[in-house]
Amino acid sequence: MKDKKATILIDLNQSEEEIYDKFSKDLRWGIRRAQKEGLYLKERYSDVSWMVFKRMFRETWWSVSPKLDEMVVQWRMDRSRRLFFVMKPEEEVTDAIVGYAIVKDMSDRLNMEYLSYAHKDFIKWRVNDIIHWELIKLAKQEKKSYFDVGGYQLGAKGKTDKVNKYKEQFNGELVITEVKGNFFYILGRKIVRRFPWITLMRKKMRGYKFNE
Repeated sequence: MKDKKATILIDLNQSEEEIYDKFSKDLRWGIRRAQKEGLYLKERYSDVSWMVFKRMFRETWWSVSPKLDEMVVQWRMDRSRRLFFVMKPEEEVTDAIVGYAIVKDMSDRLNMEYLSYAHKDFIKWRVNDIIHWELIKLAKQEKKSYFDVGGYQLGAKGKTDKVNKYKEQFNGELVITEVKGNFFYILGRKIVRRFPWITLMRKKMRGYKFNE
C-alpha cells in the first residue's frame, strides 16, 4: 500500500542572490529586520549548550517527547544532528540566546527539524527568518545540493496550514514522494492526517508534555 509525503527543497546550485530574490517580500523584510538587530547564528557542541537547548526546547516547543534526553544522546553519538543558537549582541553582558535550531546533516542537504525563538518577546526580531537564511548560506558553503525547509503537510488545515504558508515563502520546489508500507501503517498515516486530534491523543498516552 502507498501514501504520499512532501517537503520543500531549495536548490543550492543557484547563487545566493538568486535564492534570496525568490523569497517573498515579507520574508526578505524579516531577514533584514533580524540583521538590523545584529542577530547571528552560532553552532554549538558542548555539554552545556545541549543542556541549554533541552531546557529551551521544553519551554518553547508545543509537544515535548518523553524521550528527549535519549534523542539528544543519540544525535550526539551518531553526529547526525547539529545545534545552532541565534545570538543577539548585548552591550554589557555576554551575547544573549534568542533562538535555536536543530538540523539533520545529510550527504546532499541540511534538513531543518526544529527551530524556535527562545521567548515570545523575541518574535519581533524575526528569529526564524534569519535562522533559515543563515543555514541556507551555510549549506551552500558546505557544498550541499539542497536545503530542506522541513516537511510540508499535504491537505493541511488550521495551524499546520499556517506553517505550510510560511514555508511557501521560500519559493523552493515542492517535492512529493511515495511512502510504502503495510496496510495498517499507511491507513494509520491517512487517518492521522485527516484527524489530527488522534495524534494529540496518542502523544498524551505516550507521555508527551504539551505547552500552551
